[in-house]
Amino acid sequence: MLTGETQRTFDAALAEAFQITEAKPEVLELFPDHSIETFYSIQELREKIACYPTHPEERRAKAEAARVLAEHTWKHRAQRILEVVFG
Repeated sequence: MLTGETQRTFDAALAEAFQITEAKPEVLELFPDHSIETFYSIQELREKIACYPTHPEERRAKAEAARVLAEHTWKHRAQRILEVVFG
């Protein structure tokens, strides 16, 4: 997917799974608190993959912080679309 974000990202966040994903504008906008870890290069991804296994508390904190039910349901998206269309 070139733009947008896949449903899988939200499903994994809802399951409180730790994620590392490409730093696309949509991810950075939807998760500005960095509850989903991002990377900009393969080297940065490698470094994070090497680092996070030894930091379980940090992984758990990020996984729990995604707030999918509070901020990222289909109802939230529909409300945002109506705001954009009707002001």
